[in-house]
Amino acid sequence: MKTLTPSIFDELLQGDTATRLTIYLPVNKQVAETNNNVLQLKNMLKAIKTRHANLSALSSLLKPITEKLDDNELFRGHEGCIGFFVSSQGYFEILALPSCSEPFYLLDDCFYIVPLIDLLPKLDYYYILSFGKSTVKLFKGNYYGVEEITLSSEIPTTMEEALGDELTHNHLHPASGAGTGLHGYMEITDEKEIDSTRFFRIIDTALFERYFQQEPLPLILSSVAENIALFKKVSKNPFLIEDSIVISAKPVASPHLLQSLKEIIATRQATNKQAIMERFGIAKAEKLGLDRLANVAISVIDKRAEHLLIGEGKKIHGVIDQESRSVKYFPESSQDILNQLAVIAHGYGTKLHVVPSENGVSLAEGVACINRY
Repeated sequence: MKTLTPSIFDELLQGDTATRLTIYLPVNKQVAETNNNVLQLKNMLKAIKTRHANLSALSSLLKPITEKLDDNELFRGHEGCIGFFVSSQGYFEILALPSCSEPFYLLDDCFYIVPLIDLLPKLDYYYILSFGKSTVKLFKGNYYGVEEITLSSEIPTTMEEALGDELTHNHLHPASGAGTGLHGYMEITDEKEIDSTRFFRIIDTALFERYFQQEPLPLILSSVAENIALFKKVSKNPFLIEDSIVISAKPVASPHLLQSLKEIIATRQATNKQAIMERFGIAKAEKLGLDRLANVAISVIDKRAEHLLIGEGKKIHGVIDQESRSVKYFPESSQDILNQLAVIAHGYGTKLHVVPSENGVSLAEGVACINRY
């Protein structure tokens, strides 16, 4: 089963005249729950058949999913959510997703992509530099996994390897004994910091030239606080970010790095949401922020919207008529105006945001936009 990628997200947004069915199904990976997952999907398909019996494309939409009901591997080992995306023109994709709150389906001429918007920032990759004076490791990962990169042979992985004969003797053999006074201690401490500074500069330059020039990704440091502070002080890498993973002793394993990376990504995402809501408040005062659905729809259709904000969990049933630049409400429809708006906006390069109500500004009609100047 595939997971969401930016390219798959773009596939889901490619337009044609097809009818599209989207299903989100919460699942449990426990063996005892597998039958319940299948029953849940069967009930969903039954409800769709009952409600949309007159839809001519219904059989072609349900066939590929129905054929999966006997697939014992479909639900095995996965916990969270499974998304089914079927087009009457033959497109069919199943995605393993982190979570969804309840079983849900939508029939429309576009897939239901609003729940996927929040997942996109989690797909962004980061470098993690896990380092000390006797070890240097580089990892690459996103919210869903971290892997170690095998460093090129020209990159030193210890201070001794990097500095060679230039390494301060006292750094390798610390002075000790009764004859060591404060003056000698301070000299040794200074020498050690000079060695560390040179070592970190060498690593910083080598990694930038070998990796960041080819693939410029944000860099997160993982080390003891003292090393992180010094590395940030000497680094010339423009992709080094403020967030870091502070450890108390030796470098940690990938699972700990992944958990720390998840926390950093979640915090950055929450901060960005708060920032976009604050920006909306300023834009509204300048007449560039709109929060009435009809006005937002016009801005999106006219390609004036730079950011589209959708209230988390909000749905408004109906359709958007692009030709008349208007919104038409159909309470009994399964179609969602906000989702259609997101699809149109993404096609025009508008940045999409799903924002919770607690982010400081209530979206009275479930949507808002920030227009370009």
